Amino acid sequence: MITTADFKKQIAKPFGQEMRLHGFKGTGFEYLQDTGDYLIAVYIDPGRWGGSCSAGFAIHPKQIDKDYYAKGT
Repeated sequence: MITTADFKKQIAKPFGQEMRLHGFKGTGFEYLQDTGDYLIAVYIDPGRWGGSCSAGFAIHPKQIDKDYYAKGT
């Protein structure tokens, strides 16, 4: 089983390079992209004792049209 430290060494650099190719900014395992209308976040959380990891993804609108939701549509 791979340790958390080894996982970080093997994954952080290639993950960062790939994320930057797609317009993301960040370091290590946390990257963010501002598309103008949305904020997109991607992160990897290595398991505490190695052997596993979790990935997280978030897409958040930068503005919400209050009138659209007030009308109930």
